[in-house]
Amino acid sequence: QLMPASAFAQSPVLLGYWSTPSIPLGLDLDAAGRVYMADETNVYLRSFSPTGTAIALFGAGIGWEGYGVKVLADQTVMTADYYRCRVVRFAQSGAILDDWPTGGTRALFLALDESENVYVTDDEGNAIRKFSKQGALLAQWGTPHPAGVTYLDGKVYVAGMFDGTIRVYGPDGGLLGSFPSG
Repeated sequence: QLMPASAFAQSPVLLGYWSTPSIPLGLDLDAAGRVYMADETNVYLRSFSPTGTAIALFGAGIGWEGYGVKVLADQTVMTADYYRCRVVRFAQSGAILDDWPTGGTRALFLALDESENVYVTDDEGNAIRKFSKQGALLAQWGTPHPAGVTYLDGKVYVAGMFDGTIRVYGPDGGLLGSFPSG
């Protein structure tokens, strides 16, 4: 059980919603509550106010497909470029600050640890790669068709796309355990 029993006893309250112009492939929030949505439709990212007002497009019109998205402590925004196998970092204005290759077959979803090292899943390459936020490869390991990834308390949680399993790794790839995702 991942949540306390009291969390299951309370019904969530819908605070608001809005439609998106494309398929959302990842979400994150910045310190001001802006929502960043990775986008597969010729845009890396879209940003919205906390109430759903469109703010900006990041990388519009250049044929990129963003997936995972993470906001760093300095409020710059990273996304995974799925087909070009790289991570791209943007300023709040939408300007590209830098990018770096991830290697492998694909760059799918992202997680950040407390040092802002970046974990990137490669679903078709059956791998996780850990990079410094400047793009230096720090570690990599194999895992079956990884999709979603998150980091918490020194552990990297990776969802297997097709096998119904969450695998838990140490930050350098040692398998710590697994459990069914249902």
